[in-house]
Amino acid sequence: MTDTRTANLIAARQRASREKHAHTLHALDRLLHKGARISFTTVAREADVSTWLVYNNPELKQAITDAIADGDLVGGGQ
Repeated sequence: MTDTRTANLIAARQRASREKHAHTLHALDRLLHKGARISFTTVAREADVSTWLVYNNPELKQAITDAIADGDLVGGGQ
């Protein structure tokens, strides 16, 4: 019984992680479409997730870093 409960808890945690990941990428897209200035903090706030998540998830960190770099190129480094 404990193994089933543990497996269910692990599965629920993994689902929640995937949902936060997807939600954060959607938040980044929304900010880009709005023309907002992109930073790790603004993305985390828009997605209602921790800054720890956006800094420590390699895919999210790369997406945000790329968006910041693209904004610098488009905005002339401002």
